[in-house]
Amino acid sequence: MKPVTYPEEVLQLRIEIAKIEPPAFRVVQLENTRTFHLLHEIIQWSFEWKDYHLFEFRIGATKVIEPGPEYPEHVRPRHPRTTRLGDLVSNDVSRFTYIYDFGDGWVHDIKVERRLPLDPAVRYPICLAGARAGPPEDCGGPRGFEDFLNAWSDAFHPEHRELRRWAGKHYDPERFDLAVINRVLTTFRAKTKKRSRNRPGPMFSP
Repeated sequence: MKPVTYPEEVLQLRIEIAKIEPPAFRVVQLENTRTFHLLHEIIQWSFEWKDYHLFEFRIGATKVIEPGPEYPEHVRPRHPRTTRLGDLVSNDVSRFTYIYDFGDGWVHDIKVERRLPLDPAVRYPICLAGARAGPPEDCGGPRGFEDFLNAWSDAFHPEHRELRRWAGKHYDPERFDLAVINRVLTTFRAKTKKRSRNRPGPMFSP
């Protein structure tokens, strides 16, 4: 990874899943010297995604994605494990996009709300706010999620019982627990500093 050639600062990002009403979002702070892969993991765990599918970030015309063999050498995208946020999210960038699961097409709109100096009293990353749980994996994108919610909330719907069982007894589309998310982010801080090879344990296990 190339040395940092820009001032280190904290980015406050509002990450919202597109085409979901009411909105499901998270507001997080992390240093611009962190990689896009770390941001990917933060998004995965804070929205309860399971990291089953491919993902990419889009910053203007630039893509950040783990390239497959179909990419020719001369058009290789930026790699999320070696590209820092500050390499692409410069002062003239106020928004960018994260896409997860190219089949379901979960688009996350990311807004740079603030740029802050590092606070030595704060250990980053940290979540400041949010709302609602992320949709279940493989529920069919925003339209499928809408259909899922209709059946999940209607005891008389013919698929109600089956979808409740499929989603799991602990799933609640309105759940947002800031303390639990920040407990997971504490693990990410330790992981980033110590380069641990282990991912955090299940975030919302009973």
